[in-house]
Amino acid sequence: MENLRPYTLMANVLIAVNPLVRTVEPKVTDYIKTQMGDRPPHPYAIAEVAFQQMALRTPAQCQSIVISGESGAGKTETSKIVLRYLTSREHLAFTAKQASDQQDLALELDKRLWDTNPILEAFGNAKTLRNHNSSRFGKFMKLQFKPEVNTLSGAFIETYLLEKFRVVAQIPGERNFHIFYFLLCGADDALAKELKLEPISNFAYLNQSGCISDPNVDDEILFDEVASALGSVNIDGVLQKQVWTILSGLLHLGNIRLKDRETAEGDAGEVTPEAQKYVASCAALLGVDSTNLLHVITTREISTRTENFTIKRSAKEGGYVRDAIAKSIYDHLFKWILYKINNSLGHGDSSLPFIGVLDIFGFESFEENDFEQLLINYANEALQATFNQQVFIAEQELFAAEGIEVGKIVWPDNRECINLISLKPNGILPLLDQEAKMPKPSDEKWNATLHKTHANHPHFLAPHEKDKKYVFIVKHFATRVPYTIGNFIDKNNDTIPKDLEDFVTSSKSSLIKELFSSKLDMDTMDSTTSSSQLRKQSVSAKFCDQMQDLTDTLNATRCNFIRCIKPNPTMAPSVFDHGYVVDQLRCSGMLATCELLKVGLPTRVSYEEICRIYKPVLPPSVTPMFNAYNNRTFTEAVLWSFRVEPDAYRLGRTKVFFKTGKIALLDALLKVDMKKMGPWIVARLRKWLARRRWRYALAKVLAQRAFLWLLEDTRKRKAAVLKMQAVMRMFAVRK
Repeated sequence: MENLRPYTLMANVLIAVNPLVRTVEPKVTDYIKTQMGDRPPHPYAIAEVAFQQMALRTPAQCQSIVISGESGAGKTETSKIVLRYLTSREHLAFTAKQASDQQDLALELDKRLWDTNPILEAFGNAKTLRNHNSSRFGKFMKLQFKPEVNTLSGAFIETYLLEKFRVVAQIPGERNFHIFYFLLCGADDALAKELKLEPISNFAYLNQSGCISDPNVDDEILFDEVASALGSVNIDGVLQKQVWTILSGLLHLGNIRLKDRETAEGDAGEVTPEAQKYVASCAALLGVDSTNLLHVITTREISTRTENFTIKRSAKEGGYVRDAIAKSIYDHLFKWILYKINNSLGHGDSSLPFIGVLDIFGFESFEENDFEQLLINYANEALQATFNQQVFIAEQELFAAEGIEVGKIVWPDNRECINLISLKPNGILPLLDQEAKMPKPSDEKWNATLHKTHANHPHFLAPHEKDKKYVFIVKHFATRVPYTIGNFIDKNNDTIPKDLEDFVTSSKSSLIKELFSSKLDMDTMDSTTSSSQLRKQSVSAKFCDQMQDLTDTLNATRCNFIRCIKPNPTMAPSVFDHGYVVDQLRCSGMLATCELLKVGLPTRVSYEEICRIYKPVLPPSVTPMFNAYNNRTFTEAVLWSFRVEPDAYRLGRTKVFFKTGKIALLDALLKVDMKKMGPWIVARLRKWLARRRWRYALAKVLAQRAFLWLLEDTRKRKAAVLKMQAVMRMFAVRK
């Protein structure tokens, strides 16, 4: 649709309202080498600014484009638009004289970059109540560029917090990860028969939510698209076959149902008769022994110094083990796919300049919020703090350093909330880790500790007394969110018992063995963290470390922000809910940004830069006129001479600050015909200097007069004091 205009610029922050329909994208060439404001607002403009800031500085300054917003606001699609621009722009750097093979290599890298989207969306996205293609993980893509030539040389993708619990359970109305449905709908008859695939409704991991199909997703067609994309990142047909086999094995694993049988030792879980066939099919697909599979799910070993005991698991405990195996295998499969993707993208040395594109899960608040929502909302708190740091705090510090009075600006400072969640030792997540180390940990005891420790914290709110045992409330920057306990400790445990890991690695499948290899662990984690340290960390501890690394990276770069807005809660096209949108703007800090822009100084240029650009284009006689003056004086003279309104700018100590949109006035000065206007400009500059000299001379005369008056006043005061002293002595003598 050509008449939709979903983008708005607020200074250098782009606000993108999700149009919820396909729109016609402008030409990439329309934005190349343009300045912010030259063209209509669009993600292309933000990408171009980031590219110019990286390419035109020496040394190159790394950039980040932070795309944020709640679920369904259009973050994933916006990140694709940014990626499309940055990869397409590079092609235009090639000329006809350049070697065609160089361009072919660039096109090949671009294709692989684009193919990462359907792969990661298939394995990491799912239908939720708020969005039919919701990212259930965070993604930070670093596009690396060759210095000087500024051509794309490689890329690297980092991911955060895959919601692996979704593999085994979904709430009503939501779906599992897309890839399961793609496989079941898109596999040909031969593959379906070999993998023992059944209708979606037959699999427990897919049918429990009551949502099997999604009218917005064509599962059959997208399976072929994902298969093609996997091939471009060096996951060939043989490896793909193993991937499909593992996914099918997980579905069959989920159908192994247990029921309790009373024994002298207590309840013992046994596989139901109708689930027996799935034990055999799951074992065959995962390459393990069916007897061992049954043994691991239904029993556990306890060892003492003298002997070993085998204890029967209850049906509930066996279900936990089954699900733990499924989550662990899927999580390792996702990491392996990411590992293969990064290897195919040819990322280079970490010192190369890069443009990072961050697409991370949006703020979430449901009727019942669990462990995943707490971590997701913590991530959004951390990103909001980065926004505050780069937009609000940095602005005020700069104004103060430049001697510009802008008044007090109040922004939504969320550092207290971040500390409440993650600060050791008494943050919500550190206390969760402490509880997990207790002999008999429980969510109830942890929740009681939270209420006792943070009873007076401004961001920790107590629910109704009847809910206090199972609920705690956190006042986030966006809104108050109630969290319901019950699965926090289980979900925070990122390890499976060694006997389960040994069982999985005993598989005859070469891919499953590779998934759990230590080499893969080392290649997908931070180089400063040992493998043993990583394995001992909880999910929340790992995630907090990842968020710290991410925010450190963002703060070390120049950040460009795109705020995505969801126009209505039902995602209905052509419906704009004003109250709903205003709430998002308030929660994202946009209203506070408006307050900052009321002082109107978003654009600034150093005096040195103005002298470097404008002195050469002015008449030759101008330069000698200002040899005795500093750059600030020259800038002030030029702005006055060209009749730039005084309220359009403010002069700081080292740079001039322009109000929104007024920077274009400087560009207009460069377009002046100096042959015609030169004499007038010189006359204006001389007039300004004469006025300045007159004001300076007048100030000196006034200062001298004031000094002489003060000197005369001092003399009179001295004489008056002497006379008063004489009179007092006279009276004293007469007495």
